Amino acid sequence: MLTMEIHELGEVIRKARKERGLRLEDLADDNISPATISNIERGVPHVSQDKAMYLLKKLDLSLEKIPELMIQERTNLEELKRKFRAVESLLMSDQINEALKLLNTIELEEKHILSSLHHYLLGRCFIEKEKWNRAERSFHRAIQLAAASGNQSSNIEAVSFHALGYVCYRVNNIDKALQYTDSAISAYAENGERSYIIWSTLRNKAIYLERLGRLTESMNIVQEVWDSLSKIDDVEVRLTFYWLRSDISRRMGMLDEAIKYAYEGEELATLNKVYYSSFVLWMVIGNSHLKRNELDQAEFCFNHSLSLISKLDNVNKNSLTNLYSRLSVLYMKKDNVEKSFYYIDQAIQNAKKHNDAPRLIKALIIKGTLLKSTGEREDAIKEFEVALDLSRKYNYKKNEHLALYHLANCWDGVNEKEFLKYSRSMYLVQQNLRLNEEEILDETAI
Repeated sequence: MLTMEIHELGEVIRKARKERGLRLEDLADDNISPATISNIERGVPHVSQDKAMYLLKKLDLSLEKIPELMIQERTNLEELKRKFRAVESLLMSDQINEALKLLNTIELEEKHILSSLHHYLLGRCFIEKEKWNRAERSFHRAIQLAAASGNQSSNIEAVSFHALGYVCYRVNNIDKALQYTDSAISAYAENGERSYIIWSTLRNKAIYLERLGRLTESMNIVQEVWDSLSKIDDVEVRLTFYWLRSDISRRMGMLDEAIKYAYEGEELATLNKVYYSSFVLWMVIGNSHLKRNELDQAEFCFNHSLSLISKLDNVNKNSLTNLYSRLSVLYMKKDNVEKSFYYIDQAIQNAKKHNDAPRLIKALIIKGTLLKSTGEREDAIKEFEVALDLSRKYNYKKNEHLALYHLANCWDGVNEKEFLKYSRSMYLVQQNLRLNEEEILDETAI
């Protein structure tokens, strides 16, 4: 029997048992255990068909009635699927309260084959409302139920692990986000439902690695996916791979390649009116010119990104932190201290608003560098210390190394004890990271 037919038969048996007021134990005997009955009712694949027939006889269900009962069960199932599709449609159109309202009208027992989908969609609603703990609980329950059903082809486990990774990312636990994302890849059934999720999951893994400073690993994923870009239906996911390839190329010093892929991605973004991708890709182009010290070209690109702000939704506005930070660096290089301070304060404010620890740390380090360059060493130290505390809180080792470098630099020639303290801490972190000399020199350059 097909998985769905097995489930339909299981539902028929479960309903008949419930109508008779029987527990699993009441039906069990020497030939069939409560666990086997439970598996049959839940539609677990590979359960003996003979055992199912045995249960039908025990419940006095005639074989003649079974097709009719299964057709009714199939009709009920299709109606439920229609409602869940409507919920996903409401989520896609940002009608979160309406989606929750519809979900709350659907009553399912935990053993139902669609119960895992119900919990997954609840978790999606809680993500949109930024209720992270409730979202996490919903996704864990979805995973448990999906695993118990034995129906891996639904890919509910994979999408739930994927969503758990995103929840962890949003609360700044990027290491855990990466673990859940790897679990999503392991749980993914290639020929199952929701096949699109593999591309989103690989995209997220590449982003999390990039956030952790593991650029080579992130680029490896991008290059593995690159020849399959045409298979990705979601243009926003495809564009993220363009952004990753261009921005990581920039950070690796391959500026011509960075600009090439940024322009290719920007053309695709413009064609599809994906304004956020245009926004970040123009930033990559601007950053590439900034790295070449082509300041006027960089300023033009950053200003073009600024012109797209009104097109961004609230979640994507967290990327404004990067733009404001780079504008601050640009005006630092142009000796426009007033503008440099203005934009770095905007960056810090935006990062705090969006609870974006990685970008906040980098903005604090830029502000500290700016303060030090204007002779305000004590104020600079305060910014670097906050950056250090945040780096340690969230276990961002590369950012911790960078903050320690700047603190040691501030105390060099001023206070030998403090200088040695931060230098030793920097050395220990460096040992942990096994950074090579080239990486250290690159990350200390604003």
